Amino acid sequence: MVRSGAMDTRWAALFEDLEGEFEAARKLCQDGDRNDVTGDMAQIIAQIEFFARNWAAAEELYLGLSKTDPDGGGSFYGAVSYQSALGRIRQARGRNEYAAALLQDALAKETATLTRQPSNPEAVYRVAAIEASLNSIEPALQHLRQAIALGWLDYRSLQKDPRFDSLRNHPEFDTLINGLSAKVAELRNNANKGGDK
Repeated sequence: MVRSGAMDTRWAALFEDLEGEFEAARKLCQDGDRNDVTGDMAQIIAQIEFFARNWAAAEELYLGLSKTDPDGGGSFYGAVSYQSALGRIRQARGRNEYAAALLQDALAKETATLTRQPSNPEAVYRVAAIEASLNSIEPALQHLRQAIALGWLDYRSLQKDPRFDSLRNHPEFDTLINGLSAKVAELRNNANKGGDK
């Protein structure tokens, strides 16, 4: 059973990660449940290092996670599968041939998932992330638009996720992030108005 304090620490660490406050996120994880080396906390720690582009640490963490669950991670917050993270990390570290093989394999698996679940925004987002890592710009943007149309709202992961680095200079990428941010703000505003009644 997860203690509420441990859960609060996990969410706080994720929030700091998404705000780009990587040192604060690391500190929260160090102060949190360090016994959780294979569960949520382990994934959060790996994602912090990945989003911070601390490639060596992220690679070590994702390798450890993938040993216990080779196809894991995709349904966790931010939709970062272990395999796609390792592919992007190896790409960033100049191991392009191995990176491409990992990313192509991840894309085949995620495309199969998308075929089974065509209305799942998370599945579409994962495909877009891998396509972006493979420099397939137009398909990645198309799948991002589709994920958003299906209900994907997590603009902060999109801002920080290294798998989308190839789209950073594309004007539509900023437009998509800004549109998502505005939509989330509108939803929050509407929820707050509903609570005031």
